[in-house]
Amino acid sequence: MKTNLTLAVLLLFGDWYFLNTLFDAPLLLYILISLLFIFIGYGQERVTISLNQAIRLDQMPVNSYSMFYRQVVEDIQLPYSNIEFYYLEDDAIEVTHYGLHTIVVTKGMLNLHDEDALRACISHECGHIYNCDILFRQVVSLNILALIFFVLLFYSGILAFLFFMMIILLILGSFSFTAYFTGSLFVKFLRWLMKSMQNLLLGLNHLFLNFYMTIRDYEADEYAITMDENNRYGLIHYLNRYEPNSYKRVKKLEETYEN
Repeated sequence: MKTNLTLAVLLLFGDWYFLNTLFDAPLLLYILISLLFIFIGYGQERVTISLNQAIRLDQMPVNSYSMFYRQVVEDIQLPYSNIEFYYLEDDAIEVTHYGLHTIVVTKGMLNLHDEDALRACISHECGHIYNCDILFRQVVSLNILALIFFVLLFYSGILAFLFFMMIILLILGSFSFTAYFTGSLFVKFLRWLMKSMQNLLLGLNHLFLNFYMTIRDYEADEYAITMDENNRYGLIHYLNRYEPNSYKRVKKLEETYEN
């Protein structure tokens, strides 16, 4: 948890220093960064839950799903008392977390009626919340999007400059086919360069997040095991049966058990 919080704070401090140097607006930037923290911590999960029309566990009608769900949650020692649990009417087999306080379990997961797997998956998501994984991930993604924005802003500025230069040349009567042809080639090159940089930044963001979340999944698995040693078997069973591409996580879980 401390590592992710430290990295996120350092990255945001770097953003603040850069933007403050660029725009000289410390108070405004402080407010924006504070709002960013609030959104990541509270707003995002509320928006996501609302859009997906998920139901809070304590508001679910009394049926086999809700009774099974409540029973498993009550048996887990949660890292924080304010974690909220939601139910999503979706046949996909999934347990996930949003923000810093919300865990969502789908209908497909509850349909399995696999208590060990559900407990292990919820404990795994508790590990992500405890380690504040989403905080650093979102800060990095926002920085990548900010870089893309500045790239597009630079591209727009160059196009605007060329447009005004063309107008000036037309007014002065110095506009020629050679100038038009050269300008067109430059614009096409600039468009290709900006598109390449955008794709490169998005690709780097995707690669980084995949690598980062792989490492965080390992740590979330370890946290789930510290909560209950039986979660190891629940995770191995779940991953082998429903996430066949997670063989590296399974191998790591088995190796830690052997050691």
